[in-house]
Amino acid sequence: MGADDYVTKPYSLRELLSRIRALLRRAYGELSAAAADLLHVRDLTVDLNRGQVIRDGQALNLTPTEFRVLVFLARHAGQAISRSQILDAIWGYDGDIDGERNVNVHIRRLREKVEIDPNCPSLILTVPGIGYRLVS
Repeated sequence: MGADDYVTKPYSLRELLSRIRALLRRAYGELSAAAADLLHVRDLTVDLNRGQVIRDGQALNLTPTEFRVLVFLARHAGQAISRSQILDAIWGYDGDIDGERNVNVHIRRLREKVEIDPNCPSLILTVPGIGYRLVS
């Protein structure tokens, strides 16, 4: 069947992850670990290890919350994400009117830093009636 490893039950999550990483290293070399820590969205590179967003070789100055919002959107690039999903993922609580306004403010500030023209966004788009979508 092409299998070159197996895990018997019961197994620990740590063991499973280490075996997956070993298989990736065998298949792709050391590039697999480094590539997993980088997210690419258009001309932005999100370095998860360093907590930086880089455009044209220069780091953008994002707050920790803006960085977490961008990472969440980047991991779900192309999907319409509701404000309540962002609230739950970043702040850990369900949405209410004030919380959704908080998301709007952070998205606006994030757009000011990552968009070429924040008045005409092309990276973080508003999805009417739902929330936001990061263009993949």
